[in-house]
Amino acid sequence: MTQLFVLSFFLLLGVPTLCSCQQVTSDSSTAYYKTKLLKSQDSGVTIDTLVTLDYLISSKDWVVTNLDRFIGFNYPLLSIKSGNQKVILYNDSIELIVKEMPFDAIKAKRNLSTDASYYETHPCYGLDGIPFQDGQVPSHEVALIELSINKQLKKISPDTYENFFDPSLRNCLAYVTEQHEIILTMENSLGAGFYLVILEFDSKGTLQRKIVQPVL
Repeated sequence: MTQLFVLSFFLLLGVPTLCSCQQVTSDSSTAYYKTKLLKSQDSGVTIDTLVTLDYLISSKDWVVTNLDRFIGFNYPLLSIKSGNQKVILYNDSIELIVKEMPFDAIKAKRNLSTDASYYETHPCYGLDGIPFQDGQVPSHEVALIELSINKQLKKISPDTYENFFDPSLRNCLAYVTEQHEIILTMENSLGAGFYLVILEFDSKGTLQRKIVQPVL
């Protein structure tokens, strides 16, 4: 209840919250994706359906979005191999690597001292205006996301994964659609700071959509 109140309060004031939904191309907002959803937020019944990514981030009130019912996408998963502070998601033609590193407190303090609004306008920061999930300093952050298709490295801008704090590498999944799109999902942080990341790449490895959304 406290979290719901705080989120609603800041939304009413116009203060930026955790949600960051970046649309890169119009195609990704109209395309339908095979998705597994809970029939309702309190239900244990799972349904297979077709929805747009915009549907997943839409809501009927200030807080709850359809991502709160999201189970996953209904496409073939890439295989998973874990390493030292990294996870590799792969098949015969695709390799997607997510690496983490210890949180850079010096950089964070420098940003905060020069522009405090930086932490209010970027995703994955505290609901009460302090600069981190749950008001706690993160222990780790995403250092790199690297995508190769047919052994050709595709450039992913560091801006794509900026501020992905306390990543849960064991909960990284990657799917491949019939159109050979690649969808990476990440479940990061814990408790009130829990948030979901969806990165959608086209068949050439170009980022089409980035969604960062808190999940209750």
